[in-house]
Amino acid sequence: MSEKMIAAARAFAKGKKFTFPLMQVKDLKIFIDLAKEERQKIIIYS
Repeated sequence: MSEKMIAAARAFAKGKKFTFPLMQVKDLKIFIDLAKEERQKIIIYS
């Protein structure tokens, strides 16, 4: 996964504005899973 995709997933998880990166369909699941992980981290550490 590229750095842009990781940064976008983190921004998405935090509810910030971001540019949705171009990706292949197979990368979409990874993107969503990473966003979920980041969201859980935010909830746990809040």
